[in-house]
Amino acid sequence: MRLAIDLGAAVLAFDPVGSVGAFPWLVSVGSLRMVARAGQTGDTETASLTCAIDNAGQQAARVLDVPLRRLATIYDESGDVFFRGTVQRMQVGRLVRLTLETGGAGLLLSEPLPLRTTRALGDFAEDRPLPHRWGDLTGARFELIRLAPTEYLAADHPMEIAEVYVDDERTLAWESDLGRDDAGHAWQLVRFAAAIADNQSVSATGRGKRNPRTGALIENPAEIMADVLAIAGIEAIFPDLRAQADAEGIRLAGSVTEASTVRAVVDEIARSAGAIWTLDGARLYPSDELGPVFDLDAAQAGGLDDPTMDLEDTADVLRVAYDYSEASERSQHFVELAASPRLFGGRSAEVALPWVRLPANAESIGSRILRRMAGRRVSVAFTAARHDLRPGHAVRLVDSPEWHLPGADPLVTVLAVDVAADAGSSRVVGEALLSSPSVSVLAHSVSLPDTTEGGIDVAFRDGVATFTVRDDDGRPLAAARVTLDGGAPRMTNDRGQVAFTARQGAHELLVEIAGFATQRIDFEL
Repeated sequence: MRLAIDLGAAVLAFDPVGSVGAFPWLVSVGSLRMVARAGQTGDTETASLTCAIDNAGQQAARVLDVPLRRLATIYDESGDVFFRGTVQRMQVGRLVRLTLETGGAGLLLSEPLPLRTTRALGDFAEDRPLPHRWGDLTGARFELIRLAPTEYLAADHPMEIAEVYVDDERTLAWESDLGRDDAGHAWQLVRFAAAIADNQSVSATGRGKRNPRTGALIENPAEIMADVLAIAGIEAIFPDLRAQADAEGIRLAGSVTEASTVRAVVDEIARSAGAIWTLDGARLYPSDELGPVFDLDAAQAGGLDDPTMDLEDTADVLRVAYDYSEASERSQHFVELAASPRLFGGRSAEVALPWVRLPANAESIGSRILRRMAGRRVSVAFTAARHDLRPGHAVRLVDSPEWHLPGADPLVTVLAVDVAADAGSSRVVGEALLSSPSVSVLAHSVSLPDTTEGGIDVAFRDGVATFTVRDDDGRPLAAARVTLDGGAPRMTNDRGQVAFTARQGAHELLVEIAGFATQRIDFEL
């Protein structure tokens, strides 16, 4: 093993203790851990490992000085690159322990995405991050940032503005313009003919970033993820996910408005697409199209733990919230899906896909998620006699009756890998989807307009409109008096629901309940 650290002026190469070299002080290289989250909870873990260097007489500390954010490369016994990353942490004692995190010359995934703020544009009292926006946001209003009484910012890059609203009322008294600094960096502005009062809200719809080479809207999840990483100075491409998303017609749209960690932002986009990812690659999961498949027999895979089932991430009915509105801070649409057979007693769950805008995408992505949640699924762990397995790979366990998995040669999707650099083996954690249910759509519903206090959803199916009335915390409100189109009022039940026979087209809804403002809402089914 060898550890090479690029300090800029020189590259320090640490060889194992007892070997021949300028710095034969390398004591150990820890296991490389890589994790991709398959469910809708938790975060993708950043690949990292720890190296220990002999620091007798402070020898290592002196030559290293401050190696943080320096590029480091681990080479295996054959001289091949085992891991390349950045020094993220240094602990000095009898040993110098260096924690390396995957990445290159850019930021680490654990660091905040470097959004510029309003201070970059002038001396503004409120220092707000400047948003980046992707995809078709013509149906999802987003907030504009006030720079001056007649000047508002839409994004820290050029984009198309479609409509503008002041206090939820559409206005035509505006024009689109670009700001530009001395370095040529451009941002999208909206200028008004007359001053907007401080207490008025201003929002807009539009279309986000375009590919600078082709001019096409950036809306494929793989391309959005790559563009987010590029903001952090991290180069990555996800060709498998790009091809899968194109084949399935997945188009996402959304905004980054806060300086969350790079990993958290990419996680949200990947989850919205129903994908798993690491910097090595990304794929839709589960999917009929498998990634690389590795056949492992009993000689190559051992130490298999007993397959495990548990209730985490299980459901028979799934409510998918999608089409998130930045202006109202809630999802605007929902689709409810059901699995057959129901293995978990009718258990229901809800997932949020905030970057999904199209009902067809919500159905297809939600169906894939529910097939995993409602299917016969087991978690397995084993040791593999190879260190090239990565999250997203598929392993076929062949020719052994001792694995206690039904079916011949079961497939396991790799979700986590701990690779021992000096042993040529890996500890693998994955899951096998033994069977998948069929999935059907129960209903589509819509969150009624942004002006409501609390929230009101309507689901329309077979000529029946079912309204669900909720408070600001999403709890159902019983005994609300609801009137549709001036007819006889009805009261919501203990689930906050009330149903009316209705036709497609325009309607008026009146909702009255003690302690809440009366709501009169115009909408269409």
